[in-house]
Amino acid sequence: MDKFINHTGVGAPLRRSNVDTDQIIPAVWLKKVTRDGFEDGLFSAWRSDPDFVLNQDSYKNATVLVAGPDFGTGSSREHAVWALQNYGFQAVISPRFGDIFRGNSGKAGLLAAQVEDKTVQRLWDYLDANPGASISLDLETRTVKAGEGVDAIEDSFTIDDYTRWRLLEGLDDVGITLSHEDDINSYEAKRPSFTPVTLSPAECDVCGPRPAGYRPHTSHSGLSPDRDRGDGFSVHLDEDSLAYPQVADVVGKGLGRVVQRHSFVGQHMTGSAGLVEARHSALHGDQRSRRKERLGSASWSDVPFRAH
Repeated sequence: MDKFINHTGVGAPLRRSNVDTDQIIPAVWLKKVTRDGFEDGLFSAWRSDPDFVLNQDSYKNATVLVAGPDFGTGSSREHAVWALQNYGFQAVISPRFGDIFRGNSGKAGLLAAQVEDKTVQRLWDYLDANPGASISLDLETRTVKAGEGVDAIEDSFTIDDYTRWRLLEGLDDVGITLSHEDDINSYEAKRPSFTPVTLSPAECDVCGPRPAGYRPHTSHSGLSPDRDRGDGFSVHLDEDSLAYPQVADVVGKGLGRVVQRHSFVGQHMTGSAGLVEARHSALHGDQRSRRKERLGSASWSDVPFRAH
């Protein structure tokens, strides 16, 4: 995520209130799994209107959106922030924001600058009178400026200290985690060798080599998956049961360690004694694989399940 210190860009007056995230990016556009390509879906219900502000030549290159109160309310879709950024916006000015939208903005690098209603009205009037005019925002001083001379607009905006710090430092969630890389490496160096490690498909002896472009998805302990460990319990992993990747941690009682840790498109677990059957096909394309292994004596209470 890039640092946000200050920005000056063309302002676009969105004279609408209570713009929810479904109006920012309709649900039909949420099928993509990447964070790009949403610019065409931004305000798509309104883009067919030739009088809509973003269809006017003066505002086509706008990077600062000036919106009415309660911008970004509704469902908590990060895609609303991504759509604004994909279009080119770097800041949104409004008297009030939806809480989740404001949080998502700070995590993605989009400045959500909260100002008073009268400031938005003055900016709207200024932009209507001067189409294509610029607005400046300074995050260090928390100020917004537009125009020059006696009619110049200058006011402060509100943003919480933590989000301001993240934006100034250019830290998203991954960046904050990596800022503790030395501590993470120190911890990993002390972990027992039999605990799970993340492997690429090429390194994984369970999945074997995959086609070029295949995405890493598995992690295993150092124990051989083909070793017979006696009676155990049954875990059925069904790729059709859930929509998102999950992780099952299977712990063999008596072994005192994780025997296998594996990611699948979806998983369903049952707690009867028997074998572990791992079915994974959706992540492997057309290649289907079934593996069965016996684990040491274990009970259902020994099998933690968590989302990953």
